[in-house]
Amino acid sequence: MRTRLLVTAVLLTLALAPLARAPVQAQSACGPTYTVVEGDTLFSIARRCGLTVNQILAVNPGLSNPNRILVGQRLFLPPGAPIVTPLPPVGPTLYVVRLGDTLFSIARLFGTTVNAILARNPGIIDPNYIQVGQTILIPEPGFIPPTPTPFPPTIVPAVALLPASGPPGTAVQVVGTRFPPNVPVSVALGRSAAELSVVATVASDVQGLASAVIVIPAGARAPERWIVLLSTVTAPPVSAAALFTVLGPPFPPTPAPSLTPTRSATPIPVPTLTPAPGAIQVQVYAIALGAGDLGCGDALVALPRNVLPTRAPLFAALEELLALGPTIRERPDLYNALGQSDLTVEGVTLIGSTAIVRLSGRLQIGGVCDAPRVRAQLERAVLQFTAVQQVEVLVNGRGLSEVLGGQG
Repeated sequence: MRTRLLVTAVLLTLALAPLARAPVQAQSACGPTYTVVEGDTLFSIARRCGLTVNQILAVNPGLSNPNRILVGQRLFLPPGAPIVTPLPPVGPTLYVVRLGDTLFSIARLFGTTVNAILARNPGIIDPNYIQVGQTILIPEPGFIPPTPTPFPPTIVPAVALLPASGPPGTAVQVVGTRFPPNVPVSVALGRSAAELSVVATVASDVQGLASAVIVIPAGARAPERWIVLLSTVTAPPVSAAALFTVLGPPFPPTPAPSLTPTRSATPIPVPTLTPAPGAIQVQVYAIALGAGDLGCGDALVALPRNVLPTRAPLFAALEELLALGPTIRERPDLYNALGQSDLTVEGVTLIGSTAIVRLSGRLQIGGVCDAPRVRAQLERAVLQFTAVQQVEVLVNGRGLSEVLGGQG
């Protein structure tokens, strides 16, 4: 009897053995469900879990938009390939960016950080923008990126004023040195720190030089010391200041400097307007036909304009000139050679005593006589400021002589 029971047990075991050895479908590498975290995409989840995007979509019919998943959202995962644990890299690894990758998902895939990847890949300018097919160097385990120093703390910017003193209305060349290169720099002016207002915005060059021309307001009084503050617009701000000393009793604004009479400029004086309180007076220039020795026998006539002290005076003078139009309302007898043009002042850069004026738009002249008129009107608008000795005008990036066809 015992032998019969033993034989029966053996037969039963053999019968059930195929069932025990039946293939069991492996679960995905991430388990039956997955909770979305920041930086995830369906593509990155599918790749991490050994699946495809279509497999995930098949078991999540409520997922209407495969390009939009939310942090904390729970996804069902179908059975997938067996879990394969890759060997940890012993050094830096090259990785080719695939569709759906982000720096965050790549960093998590390799157990590192976004800052570490950026430190190993200085060519990545925007951490939010990587391209499919781009090769990225993955840092070795334990790599700690160096702490970035945006600007050496030992380098202190400085501001120089030329001149550093004078009466109200003095045009002052402001030169800032040792600023961060290629950043916007605001120029503020005021009697005190509480009264500072921005009068110009310039850009530092590759050597950290920022330069502008400002005018001390007519309302300044001796012996006041006005603050000129240069400060970067970017964060953290880098700033430096200098003081301008107001001399003597109140004076009207400094008149436009006179040029040595030449064939290209013989201004005709006109009555000076009385500036409004707090305003700055600048000059624009029009043409008196047949009244001098400019070009085809013409002359320049100065027209005063009052501008707000919050505007950079040199920039404002050019804008006022370009806004004159074909007919000058207060002097219909004068001619504007720029009246048919449509130009905009893009910027003014002062390098030493040379002003580089950048204009954009359409320059239209009426003939060979207009070429010297246009040049004289533009150059005199800039040369009225004492800090400027030479002018270079660019129109759409080309020199004025080239645009005028050598006629000016």
